[in-house]
Order: sequence, then C-alpha cells, then structure tokens
Amino acid sequence: MREPDLDITLSRILPPELPVNFLSRRHLFKLIDGQAPGYTMVVAPAGYGKTSLIAEWAAQSKKKVVWYTMSETDSAVGISTYLISAIRQVFPNFEPDLETNTVTSIFESIANLKEDIVLVLDNVVDAFTYQLNIAQSYMNAIPDNIHIFALRRVMPTVSLQRFSSIGRLSVITAGDLIFSKSEIEAVLQVNGSKVTEKRLAEITQQTHGWPSAVAILASGEEIKFDLEVDDDLLQSLMLQKLKKLSKETQEVLIAMSAFEFFDLDLAKALQRKPVNEVSLNRLAAEGVFLMIAPGQKDSYIFNNAAREVIYEIAQNDNETFRKNQIAASEYFQLRDQVSMAVSSAIKSGDSDYLRQMFKPTLRKLINRGEGRNILYWSSYLPLDNDRNRVFAQLAKIMGNLVSFEFDRATQLVEEMRFAYRDSQLTAFLERINAITLAHIAFCRGRLAEFDNHMKAALNAPASTPELDSTDRLGIARLLAARSFIFEDAVTLNKIETEAQEIVGNSNLPEDLFIWQTIRAMKLFSEGEYLQAFDAASLSEEIGQRNEFSGIIGYTEAIYIKARCHLEFCETEKAKNELEKLAKYAREWQQWPWLFIAESYFARILMMSGKVEQAFAVVRDHRKLVSEFKGEDGLSLIIDINELFLRFSVKDYERSSQILNRLPKDLVFTYQYRQALTAVSKNETKKKAVPEILKSDSAREVIWKSLVGCEAKIEQESLAMDSLKIGLDVGARVGAKETFLKQDPTILELIIRSASKRPTVYLEELARAAAQRMNAKNNQNTALMQPLTNREIDVLRSLASGKPITAIGKNLHISHNTMKTHLRNIYRKLQASGRDQAVEKAQSLFII
Repeated sequence: MREPDLDITLSRILPPELPVNFLSRRHLFKLIDGQAPGYTMVVAPAGYGKTSLIAEWAAQSKKKVVWYTMSETDSAVGISTYLISAIRQVFPNFEPDLETNTVTSIFESIANLKEDIVLVLDNVVDAFTYQLNIAQSYMNAIPDNIHIFALRRVMPTVSLQRFSSIGRLSVITAGDLIFSKSEIEAVLQVNGSKVTEKRLAEITQQTHGWPSAVAILASGEEIKFDLEVDDDLLQSLMLQKLKKLSKETQEVLIAMSAFEFFDLDLAKALQRKPVNEVSLNRLAAEGVFLMIAPGQKDSYIFNNAAREVIYEIAQNDNETFRKNQIAASEYFQLRDQVSMAVSSAIKSGDSDYLRQMFKPTLRKLINRGEGRNILYWSSYLPLDNDRNRVFAQLAKIMGNLVSFEFDRATQLVEEMRFAYRDSQLTAFLERINAITLAHIAFCRGRLAEFDNHMKAALNAPASTPELDSTDRLGIARLLAARSFIFEDAVTLNKIETEAQEIVGNSNLPEDLFIWQTIRAMKLFSEGEYLQAFDAASLSEEIGQRNEFSGIIGYTEAIYIKARCHLEFCETEKAKNELEKLAKYAREWQQWPWLFIAESYFARILMMSGKVEQAFAVVRDHRKLVSEFKGEDGLSLIIDINELFLRFSVKDYERSSQILNRLPKDLVFTYQYRQALTAVSKNETKKKAVPEILKSDSAREVIWKSLVGCEAKIEQESLAMDSLKIGLDVGARVGAKETFLKQDPTILELIIRSASKRPTVYLEELARAAAQRMNAKNNQNTALMQPLTNREIDVLRSLASGKPITAIGKNLHISHNTMKTHLRNIYRKLQASGRDQAVEKAQSLFII
C-alpha cells in the first residue's frame, strides 16, 4: 500500500471498518451491480446505512474498489489530490508522474488501466456534484472501465442519460434501506435487549425502520414523546444518548465534532489533557456516534448524523469554539497540514487570526505551486478593513500567478493599481505588483518587459510595510537567472554577494534554497564546476524536500546539473537532466528554460554529428516562438543557439548575420566576434595573447590559456606551457568538455601532456581526446565544409525551380562553371540531386 501525502487523511481513502455489532445486509447485494461502465446512486438521508452497505459489499467483492470519502472543505485541488491518493491505495504504481491536476486528466489515466475498477464517492453533496461527477463535462469524461457509486442524501438534478440509455444506471433509495421487522429483532438481540412482539411493534411504529433510530433505541434509549419520523426524531434520540455519556466524553465529542475524522493526538491538543481512549473505543464499537478509522491507529470517524447534532451544540458556545479552532489550526500547522490549518482558522471566525496565519501559509502554497488552493481559500479571507482587503486581493493575484493564469493576474494588478492609486500603500503595492509582472514576463520570455518591471521594482521609493527577506531574495533570483542565461558573470557576482547578505543567519528553507540556487549559478559562471554541481544538487534537494514547484521550482538547479554533466563528459546524464528540465519547464510554463533545455539537446546532437537533427530544433523553436507575442528573450535564446551550431559547421556568413543582430552588451559574443575577425583575415591563430590575472575566474584562466596555446601552436614547448596552466585549473574544477571541443592540434597536445604527466585526470582527458578525434574523423566531412557565397546563390536559384541554363544565364555563370558548382554543392550536402540538395539546404537554414 502506498503512503499517502502528508496532508491526506488516510481514513478518507480507505473503506470504513464496520463496527463489531454491525448487522450484515447481504440480502441487499442483489440491488448492487458493479459492472463497468455503470453508475449507482445510493440516495437516502443520514442514518440509513448507505456507507456501511457499500463498505460490506466492497469487502466481499473481487473487484478493485477505490474509496474516497468527500468533505465539505475539499477544494478543487483537494478533490484531485484525494482521488489520486485513493487510486494509488489500490494501484500503487498508478501514473507515478501524474501531478495533481484535474479530475478529467485523472479519468484519462484511469482509462489506460488494463482492468475495470469501482470508484466509491461517499458523502457526495451538491457542491461536489458540480465539481466532480455530475457536471456534464465530467460525466462525459468518465471512462468505460469505471463503475461509480455515489453515496448522497438527495437526488442530483443533472441527467444521467449516458448510463440509463445503456441500462447501466441503478438507484438505491431510503425505501430499500429501511430495516425489516426481522432486522429490528436482530439489532435488539445484538444489543442484549429483550425482544417481545410489543417492543418490536413499538420500535417499528416509532422509527419506520430508520436504521440509526433503531440502533439508538436498541441501545436503551426511549422515545418519551411523539415525533414524526424525520430529522427531529434522530436529533432527539442523539441528544438523549449524548446526555447520558460522562461529562469528559461529551466534551471530547463536542470539541471534535468540527472534524469528520480525528485522532487521539488532536483530541489531546484541543482538550489540553489526557483523553479516555477506552470510552472512545466503546463508542466506536457501538457505532452510533463513532467508528474506528481504517488504516490508522487511535483514530475515529464520526457518524455523519451524530456529528451534525453535536456540531450544532459546539457552535452555540462561540468563545470555546473559536479557541478550539485556533488550537486546531496551530496543531495542523505544526504537522504541515496546510488545508486543515486554514480550514480550522476559517471556522474560528477570528479574522485577525486568519489573516495572521494565512500570510506564512500563502507563501508555503506559492512555493508548492498550489495556485488553485490559494484562490479557493482567498475567497474566505476577511474584508473588514483596507489592510485585509489588500491582503485578500494580493492573495488572488498570487493564486492566478501560481496557476499560470498570467492574463488574469495582470488584469487584477491593473485593477489594484487603479483602486489604490492615492493610497498610503501605493509605493508598497507598486513594488509588489512590479515583481509579479516581472515573474510573468520572465516566464513568457519577454526580456524588455522583464527589465522594465524589474527597474520599477528596484527603483520604487521606500515603503511601509517593507519587503521581507524572502521577497528580496526572490527579486535577486530573477535577476540572477537573467544574468546567468546571458552569461553576465560580473552582474551575477554582485547579485550573489547581495543575496548572501540578505540571507544572513536565516534558516528558512526558501531562503536557503534561493541562496544556493544563486550561488550555483555564480559558481558555474566562474567555471567552478564541481562546486556548482554540489550547490545545484543541494538546491534541488531542498526544493524537492519542501515540494517547491511552479514559478518557485528548481529549474536553474536542473540546468546547472545538466551543464556540469556535459562539462564532465557525462552526456547521458546531461540528457536525462535536460529532459527533466524540459518536462518541468513545460509543466510550469517557464518558456526560457524549455528553449534552453532543447537548445542544449541540439548542441549534443551537433557534437554527435547529427547536423540536420540539430538544426531541426532551431527550426521548431522559430516556428513555436512565432505563435507568441513579444517574446524577444526567446528569440535571443534561439539566435544564440543557432550561432553555436553555425560556428560548428563553419557557416561564418550566417554566423556574422546573427552576431550583427545580437545585443552588443552580450559579453560572450566577444569571443565569437574575435573568431569571425580571424576567419575574415584568414588567420590560423590568434595574435593577441591575453594576460592571466590573479583576479581571473577558473573559466577565464582556462580560456586565456587555450588562447595562448593556440597563438603559440607553432612553438610546441611554449604552447604546452600555456596549456598546462589551463589543465591544472581544469583538474581542480573538473573541466573536460571545454578542452575537448578545441581543434585537433590542441587535442594532440593534451594527449602528449598526459604522457608526460600521467595523472588520473589527464589520462581520462587524453582518452576522451583520442575518442573525440576519431569521432570527428568518422563524421561526415562534407557537412563540415562550408558552401561558398556563389554556391549559396546557385542553391537559392535551384530552389526557385528554374532550369539550369536559365540559372547560369541569370548569375552570369558559364555552363562548365555551373557544373562545377553543382558537383561541389551535391558533395558538400551529400545530396543525390537537385531536389535533395534544396531540401537539405533548407533543413540546415542555408537558404
């Protein structure tokens, strides 16, 4: 059996355990048909044994039965979460990667199971009817391998024609569930009561066979005045029986009646004293007030009818009820049961306490990506003053942001700006809202918008209240991610220093998570790959342990681990991390990280000689980004990736075009511009050798040593000396790929270095260098030969469909020269003819 999530009450996803003195009703099984597809409604007021009947049937059934007891406090997310957990109690390996989403997506996954299942939905009320199993869209989504049992008090109002039309709809009503005279006799006997015809006649007349009323009378209660057989009768009997219990037991039941389920720990926390377990177990065995909760020790479930009567008593003492609910909220907060904590705070009716406890709860829900839960609970927040109204509106904005409802979040921001434009809170709200809009811009890849919103957030005047440390760290993280993606190491270093000062001595997991994330980015940008990998791993571990996801998720950590694996020459591990990053980026709508993940997949393909597949990624990205609006950052990421790929195939003309449209302040483009200048001057080596400074990072030292090595390549001893500096640093930081992507002449020097200094690192690097040289030799050399400008002109004309003679005439090329151009084009592209050459050229973005 799979362990449920922390905030899941186990007894709600298991069939209830029947009381010891339970009267079997197997003769009613003839009314039950569990064949799929099908829908069975058991409709009756409280106290008619709906749950116990289906629980008894489920216990003897050979079918796979999934049980979910619904609650009045379940949100839309709560329903999905409980449903998944309930299914995994029966099918432990059910869709392990399926995150809490929608009921429809869960039904779609159930349809993939190889067998039929029975889904019991206990305690269905109209609110859930709309959300789950009656609204027509959900009815249509129910797969054909499910038979649903809906246990409810009133008939639904929506048509069930889908099932009735095929004869698969069954309805069991109160008339089917009333006790017969022989059953009433059996109940009396089980309870040790004397059975006489007069007594049987009295109970039959008084209760009309209502099971709960019969059970109470059989336990010794009497009806002392005439009552109709309705809710008043049951309420009167319950109250009579409750008053006969000890004062201590009454207090426990009254305090616990706010919960459908409770355990001894909760009872002790609210009573603030030991609880008589023996008394509770006796009540559970009797089954009138309580039942033993399945699957959990020292835990109990209220009989619904009894709970409603006792809960009304509890609410009459307002102050005691308020204190109990606040105590329960604090208890649930300590156990990290967020939904239960908020629910109890709302029940308390204390608006000050609710706002006070909801602030840290809101942050926890944001961190976990539970936007729909935020929206659900925010509707209960108090609106009795400006401060509370602002907080409630901000919670709704955060709920939409975390739910990726970016347009709605933006709309709410603008409404808030207008409503509080002349308020004392204007400066504070402007900063908070600018951060929200910056998050949205980053997720969508809108670089210019992001920079503008960040500028507004950073330049906003001091405000009251001030941003707390976690919010300030969140700003730093966004800025760091932007700098990291575009390799601005100088800015990233400043941000990391500021983040470290903000964290100080904080032990909040979100603060440590953000700091480790920024630290990992900074270490990687410096070339400290081993340390960066450790920091990223720690960041991911903190994120996973605290269930961080969505806009707070650990995307940077996954990316850094992938890049480190690439640098360590662990390609398969890198691919696994990139696949994970792409998956989460799509799920969390972090579009820049999706494009980056797939861009590095393209680079791996290029390194493997799969040129066309690599350029196909660029083509797909340009097509995808064309469907967006204003996503300049995504286009920039695509350009940077294509620049790398173009350089790899020595397409310097296209590389120059891309460089000319890239922003001039992108630091890393300096190296590309240098290389293009050298190519244009037909220089085989760099002339200027940069000086290595003490302040240089490991990455800078390695790069400068390689530049020096290339410049001195004709003087082997000097080249080896320069290379040694970089190799020594590389050994310390774990760098390999940086060296292996160099020209064969440098790879040969690496192999010689290993023979002179046979360290473990150099021997591993030398073996990898030899393999890389062999791989390059075996790759399709034709694809590595660039086309001349004239050959590209010919290709463009070939794509137009014009005859060869017309092309030659138009380009002023003789027949023989045209034939030479065509041979070169076909050879370089490995094409069998004109059509294939054009197709390959288009797939490689040559034309």
